[in-house]
Amino acid sequence: MLAVLPLSEVALLDAVRKQTALRYGRLRVWGSISFILANIGGGVWVATLSGASVPKVLAVLCALTACLGFFMRSGMELPGRLAATQRSAVKPLPQRLYVLLLGLAAINASHAVLNGFGPVLWTQQGFNASEIGWLTAASVFVEVYVFIKIGGASSPKQAFRFMLVGAVAGMARWALMTEVTGFFWVAGLQMLHALNYGLFHLGALAMVSTLAPVERRGRAQGLMSASNGLFYALVMLGAGPLVQHFGAGAYWAMVPCILCGLVLITLACRSNGSAA
Repeated sequence: MLAVLPLSEVALLDAVRKQTALRYGRLRVWGSISFILANIGGGVWVATLSGASVPKVLAVLCALTACLGFFMRSGMELPGRLAATQRSAVKPLPQRLYVLLLGLAAINASHAVLNGFGPVLWTQQGFNASEIGWLTAASVFVEVYVFIKIGGASSPKQAFRFMLVGAVAGMARWALMTEVTGFFWVAGLQMLHALNYGLFHLGALAMVSTLAPVERRGRAQGLMSASNGLFYALVMLGAGPLVQHFGAGAYWAMVPCILCGLVLITLACRSNGSAA
C-alpha cells in the first residue's frame, strides 16, 4: 500500500494536467468517501459477524483492486516512464523540494496525538462511544466538502496560501484541544480538519508537483509518502509518554511541529518565488 498510494496520486495529478476540466479534489474525494463507508461497514461487520473474517474480506478487496488495475493499465501512462536513451537527461530533484518535504512531514506528524490517542482522551473527558464516533466522522465529512468544493490549487502561490491557512488552522486546533472539553466545542474544532488536512493536502500536492521535474514526480510523491510516514512514526513514539503524563496537554507539543514545518515550507516556496 505504501507504494500504491504515491503512484496513484501521480497518475491522478497527471490526468488532471492533461484534462483541465478535471479537479484533483473532486476525484480524490472518493478515497475519503470510501474511508467513511469502510468504517461504517466494518463496524457493522465486526458487530454482527466474526472479526476473524475481516482479513479474508480485506484480501478479496485487494484482489479486486489488482484486477481493476490490470484492466486499466493500457490507459495509464505515469510521468517518469522514459526510454533508456532519455534517462541520462533526467533532471535531479531540486534541493528546495527536499526542504519542502521535511516541512510537509513535520506538519503531517502533528496529527499523531489526535489520531493515536484522541479516542482515549475523549473517553477520559466523559464522551461515550457514539459521541466519539461522530467526532471522528465529522472530520472526514468536512474533508470531503473541501475536496468537492475547492478541487485543487490553480497556481503555486495559491498552493502556498492553502498550506499557510492549513498550518495556522492546525496550530489553533491543537492549542484549543488542550482546553476544550464540551462535545459541541470539540466537534467545532474537528471542523478545522477541513483546513488543517483537506486544504493543506491540496496545497502540498500541488507544490510538490510544481517543484519536481515532470519525469521525477513519481519519485517525489514516493519521497513525500516515505518522509510523512517516518516523521509520523517518530512523533507517535514520543506522543505516548506525553499523553500518559500530560493528558490532553500533549496537544501543545504538536504546535511546534507545525511551526517548524511552516518555516521550512516558507523557505522552500520563497526560493521558488511561490510565497507571497
